[in-house]
Amino acid sequence: MKHLLRYSSLQILLLVLSSITKSQTGYQLLNTFHIKSAGGWDYLAIGPDNRLYVSHGTQVNILDKTTGDSVGIIENTTGVHGIAFIKELGRGYTSNGRLNNVTVFDLPTHAVITQINTGENPDAILYEPFSKKIITCNGRSHDLSVIDPSSGKVTATIPLDGKPETAVSDEAGKIFVNIEDRNKITVVDIRSNSVIASWPLGAEGPTGLAIDNKTHRLFAGCDQQLVVMDAANGAVVSRLPIGDGCDGVGFDDGLKLIFASCGEGKLTIIKEGSASSFTVEGNLPTKRSARTLAVDPAIHAVYLPAADTEKAATGERPKTIPGTFQVLVVSRSSRTRRRSMPNLMVWFRMIFVQLLTKSIFASALRHGMAGLYPVTGFDMLPMLIVTMLSSAGGGPPADGPVTAIFGPLVSRRPDEPPVEEPGCVVKVLSSPTLVPCLFAATTR
Repeated sequence: MKHLLRYSSLQILLLVLSSITKSQTGYQLLNTFHIKSAGGWDYLAIGPDNRLYVSHGTQVNILDKTTGDSVGIIENTTGVHGIAFIKELGRGYTSNGRLNNVTVFDLPTHAVITQINTGENPDAILYEPFSKKIITCNGRSHDLSVIDPSSGKVTATIPLDGKPETAVSDEAGKIFVNIEDRNKITVVDIRSNSVIASWPLGAEGPTGLAIDNKTHRLFAGCDQQLVVMDAANGAVVSRLPIGDGCDGVGFDDGLKLIFASCGEGKLTIIKEGSASSFTVEGNLPTKRSARTLAVDPAIHAVYLPAADTEKAATGERPKTIPGTFQVLVVSRSSRTRRRSMPNLMVWFRMIFVQLLTKSIFASALRHGMAGLYPVTGFDMLPMLIVTMLSSAGGGPPADGPVTAIFGPLVSRRPDEPPVEEPGCVVKVLSSPTLVPCLFAATTR
């Protein structure tokens, strides 16, 4: 047959598997929430009330995470960096860098309850579930403040040998801290409130940090690279290229995706295939100045605060344009989310084709028109080797092993002569037939 395509069985297997496992993130910029008030920004966070808390100068703006509508403000948080929450207590906490304290507020009403003094310039803040404490990373005093939520007091100060940028917890008694000016990760035992290890990253300027507690992997955003580190022993597992100016790293455990927000205007998306396999899926254009992020694994969305910028002079950081502060919403469209389920649907379709093909050729076999030979070892795949024999009901050709399988839809008329193709033997059917064939070619 003139258009018969022949592939080795291995090639066919690879083609089928690649068509099933090939994936694209499908992420795109879907929305922009504009916030007109003035001021700088740092982190933002998704609250347990499904609202978006955005640090912004002297206040925290609270937005509906779906529409971007303003639903509240927490004032008097000068120099605010981060926001943390304790759902069970119905409370939120902000780290106020210029006030050297933490604001405690009521989640339902957003009313300020109290303020707690910390170390100097509290930056990142987190709720540590193992110890049930609030932890602040104090950039100027080079230490961590441990706050007991029940008493509202600092119960411990953990000294560090550098500037702590971000911290994450393994939820089993350890926290990991990016030390920005020492290019390392420091490990803290939260039970003893002491440093127990320091692991060099081999990269400059670690800022954003995330963790996968299932594979025990740390993801540290450094200068133009993401370092993957084993949280058990500090071994570097992988290094991946990211954009410039990273200040935030997030992880979606459901999709096993790592996000690195980079101030140059890129969101680098990395797939965690396993504990030892990591692949850059792409770099999504965002906006220059979109350097931090918050990942919402419930809806697989990423939020990035940013602002429009003026053209910068050579070697200088571009200035933001007043009144242009915004939150970029990056997510997968509903169409992409529907396409993210195709693996199961592909298998259903392929199984249906397999059953249909078997039925057609079983009927042909009963009429002495074809022989069916399943692929040894590949029977789990929805494919058949169909050998059209020169003698009805015969076995596999004896003049050579099967070396290739493939076939298009083939239509033959009874008056057509037999077609001689290298490597194939074809039997002319006795009636007009449209057959979905997977031909077996043989060596001659």
